[in-house]
Amino acid sequence: MRTLLLLLLLAVVCLFGWMIAKSQSDQDAPIVTASVYYLGNTIEAFDSNAWRLPSTDAFTFRLQSNEATEFSLNYGGETLKKVSRKFDVPLKALIGQNTIEVLAEDRNGNQESYSYSLAGLPAVMPLIQTPADVIPGDAFSINIASPPALYGVDSSSVEAKLLGKDLTLFDNTLASPPQISALAVLPLGTGSGEYPIEITMTDVFGRVTKAEQVVRLLTTTQTLQNIDLPADLLSIRNLENQLLEADVVSRAIESSPHKATPLWTEAFIRPIEGATSSGFGIPRQYGAGGEISFHTGTDIVAPEGTAIRATNDGVVMVSGYYPIKGGFIMIDHGASVQSLYFHQTEGLLVREGMRVKRGDLIGKVGSTGLSTGPHLHWEIRINNQPTEASNWVDKTLP
Repeated sequence: MRTLLLLLLLAVVCLFGWMIAKSQSDQDAPIVTASVYYLGNTIEAFDSNAWRLPSTDAFTFRLQSNEATEFSLNYGGETLKKVSRKFDVPLKALIGQNTIEVLAEDRNGNQESYSYSLAGLPAVMPLIQTPADVIPGDAFSINIASPPALYGVDSSSVEAKLLGKDLTLFDNTLASPPQISALAVLPLGTGSGEYPIEITMTDVFGRVTKAEQVVRLLTTTQTLQNIDLPADLLSIRNLENQLLEADVVSRAIESSPHKATPLWTEAFIRPIEGATSSGFGIPRQYGAGGEISFHTGTDIVAPEGTAIRATNDGVVMVSGYYPIKGGFIMIDHGASVQSLYFHQTEGLLVREGMRVKRGDLIGKVGSTGLSTGPHLHWEIRINNQPTEASNWVDKTLP
């Protein structure tokens, strides 16, 4: 008898608890979750209750409730209704940032409203800015406007080609607003004409857009410079030594870990003061009947021992002595930019791998290697292509 009474009391307590829970649940609004299906796949929200899709493309907006619910959905001025626990709504992504408003009401009249954001993104065309005219050896910037962040585009999703070769792109935080940039040069000896820069951009949906910008190359006429050297000096400029030094430079550049990252934030400076004895790009002939080549740097005359300073922040790639270049230092500035300093005295002041700051002392003017007197041969290259160094001075980008 006692056991029966206890069981009866327990049943009453459970019934009372159920009635309280039911009464409470009857006062609770439906709990709704939303998801987006596109091309048969669930699309992750890029932010809380926010999605992005290619504009005008069809998708399914799914609403699920914890109880039977009357859904009222408004999107783009159109209202759709259904009573169910699950509501699959076929829609098309409207262009721009739009809102999906949902009102959920259960059979007891409890309501809850929900708001979702959906961005319909049209394909974006690359907007390119370049100079209209350049001359051989002039470094110039190619700037591509960064699309809105919703497109998921950065320098890794853009390709640029000039003369059929890939250019190194980087996210240009020095610009305002930020841009995707590349540095380029049409090499010495390139003929006049129009040269297309080809840009390919891939957005977060895998859509590929292409654009082209033409740069006009203007050539200049310069007087051939005949350089008479003693036989012992001229013999230094043999093919073996040229290939040796070219290999040292190219290997160092290929191994750079900073190809797509500028290491500088301030304007470039001249490494020394002094008069220019031989300018960039001048055609030269070593000895009568010798081959004609271009002067790839700027020769600055200064007394022996004059301090040479880094033209900008970077990492020392090469520091050593070579037959033609003499005391030679090369600095990697990132973003495929290198500076080179020839003919320095004995006792170079920086080692390979050292990080240097703009204006740091790196060496001293000398007359080592293929040189007839104290001077600094100074170069700035883009991915091993010589450029007019003076065009970089007092600029963060040419």
